[in-house]
Amino acid sequence: MGEIKSVGRIGVLMSLYNGDVIKNVKEAVESIFKQTYSDFCLFIYLDGITDKDIVAYVNQLKDNEKVKIISGLTNRGLAYGLNRLIEAALDEGNYKFFARMDADDISTPDRFATQVDFLINNPDISVVGSNCIEINENGEVLF
Repeated sequence: MGEIKSVGRIGVLMSLYNGDVIKNVKEAVESIFKQTYSDFCLFIYLDGITDKDIVAYVNQLKDNEKVKIISGLTNRGLAYGLNRLIEAALDEGNYKFFARMDADDISTPDRFATQVDFLINNPDISVVGSNCIEINENGEVLF
């Protein structure tokens, strides 16, 4: 499937903390970059991260124009991190949609396209979720 035409920019919000596993973080970020709907910016909050592997990986992303990184010195929790990310995205003022992404999620390539299409075609709906496929650490489907 080719790239989908944009009908509004998505701010993708991902908060990371020391309990996250670098392999999962990489897979999560890579799944965002594989989206068929490419009008997005990935906002990453480093919630008091001291894990050297995660910091090094995120630092490699900082030159990517589709990534914004915000760092907190101490761990303040998911809600705090998400609020900081929302504030950062709103400061830019050009996001029509927001998407949540956890560090251990892998989005299918059509996730954003499907969700945006649904929201555009159902203007009375403001929030959507998604189904999930549980996998193990080897990527094998559990159920």
